[in-house]
Amino acid sequence: MLRLSRGRIRSSAGFTLIELLVVIAIIAILAAILFPVFAKARSRAQMTTCSSNLNQFGKGFAMYESDYPDFAMPGAMTDLWATDFYGKDWVSMVNPYLKALAKSTTWSLDENLFCPVAPKLPATMKDLRRPYGYNYYYLGYHNPPTAKLVPISRVKFPTQTIRICEVWNFKDNPPTGQGSLYIYPPTSGVGNPSANWAYPPGFHSGKGANAPARLKGQNNILWFDGHISAMTGDKIVYARGGTTPDNAYFELDPVKGKP
Repeated sequence: MLRLSRGRIRSSAGFTLIELLVVIAIIAILAAILFPVFAKARSRAQMTTCSSNLNQFGKGFAMYESDYPDFAMPGAMTDLWATDFYGKDWVSMVNPYLKALAKSTTWSLDENLFCPVAPKLPATMKDLRRPYGYNYYYLGYHNPPTAKLVPISRVKFPTQTIRICEVWNFKDNPPTGQGSLYIYPPTSGVGNPSANWAYPPGFHSGKGANAPARLKGQNNILWFDGHISAMTGDKIVYARGGTTPDNAYFELDPVKGKP
């Protein structure tokens, strides 16, 4: 007759408490190691997507300027405050080359060209759903008979002149705010709590302090020559490293010299 030793009998009902604690501890350690890696990869993907958007815009601008040589593409084909402004703005002008506008409206930017971390405003806001702003005040607008078209030859520092970059308007309900078609020169009302002007997220003055930068503390910029880089909001607004805003990255031929 076969007998089983009591000492060799083991329950197979499940794990012991110690074993469960060990497994949980291992999972926690792996999560602590992998989550930052995933977060970093996600952040890189978002920055790549945003850079790709700007690259697409850059190609559209190049095609536009090949069709209309000698002059930089203006920020609009009419004055900023004209009643017929929408439809003649820079997004509308580049739309035939990129299909940049949403199909449901002639004002709203297509979702495919949104910065992935830019706030998503309701579709009813139309023209305010634009997270990229054009350097309208220095690259010009077309307002016959007093046109302000800028010859490409006048852009003295194309690698250091902003074409478009990430923007946000802080006037309404900060930090929610709204999008904008244009990035305003830093000297235009920085620090004014009632200013209805758009600046790069992440600079720390006035209402700008309420809107954090989007991509690891930086904002992507498409420069006039077509290359793309990222800067902090402070660096864009205080281009020469001081505490006084200046237009070094906005002006075509800065009075103070090369930025």
